[in-house]
Amino acid sequence: MPHYSDTRPPWARISFPSGWSSERLQNITVDDFSQIPEEERKLLRSAVRRFPFSPEYTKLQNLNAALLQANQRPPTPPSYVPSGWTIDQARGLNLGLVEKLSEEEQRLWAAGKTADDVKRAQKQGRVPSSAPSYIPTGWTLEQTVSPTFELLSQLSHQDLTKFMEARNAANQPPSSDTSASQEVGVTPSPLVETLQRAGFPPWGFVIVRTYYGSESRWEMFQERLDAICDQQLDEETGEGLEKIRDTLEFKLIEDPRLENVGAEEARSVHGTFPSLD
Repeated sequence: MPHYSDTRPPWARISFPSGWSSERLQNITVDDFSQIPEEERKLLRSAVRRFPFSPEYTKLQNLNAALLQANQRPPTPPSYVPSGWTIDQARGLNLGLVEKLSEEEQRLWAAGKTADDVKRAQKQGRVPSSAPSYIPTGWTLEQTVSPTFELLSQLSHQDLTKFMEARNAANQPPSSDTSASQEVGVTPSPLVETLQRAGFPPWGFVIVRTYYGSESRWEMFQERLDAICDQQLDEETGEGLEKIRDTLEFKLIEDPRLENVGAEEARSVHGTFPSLD
């Protein structure tokens, strides 16, 4: 049987959810889009993402990126910044700098690092598997699980070290023979972990079209690429997969003058989209 190629424009092939159309999507503002229920936005994304080279896809990606940026908050400053250090140095782990601190400053620096780690875990929804085995004198169980810098900074160097060791032991993941470790999503895959650390930025592929001999084969390539990306994302694990799907971008460079060019020349036009570098 001859292969049938659907020559309708992308917007005519998208099965929009009820109440949606190409015109509504193209004209909606970021403010109005933010008021759409999340479930409805998911349905819209599911329909449009099948056509990654369409104007509708680009519009939806721009809306999602704008929402993500609007929801981002500036990073919380470190709990403790040693005298003479920058905030970035305090956020990092430069042992050369730490060694130059006095014993008292090292104690406060360690207390600050522990407090910041507690905040990070709470923000990410990571709950300790158990309370630390060591509870400092006068502390409640709740304070032991979620200590503040004010509490930690009052501990002696010895007590702080004992607490940090106990807390690290309590936060160790279950052994590999337990069922909990077999749950999908417990350990993020390399792709998910990388994008988590980067704050879920836009990511994806720049595609330079160099073959113009058949529009039907070009359509088949687009559909196949989308299916491959879908399959790969279905195999990824970790928190934030919806964000990763939402921020996936395909940037297309299509110009008949690029027909049959080599890989090096194709790469030379990549600078058109520096955001994906």
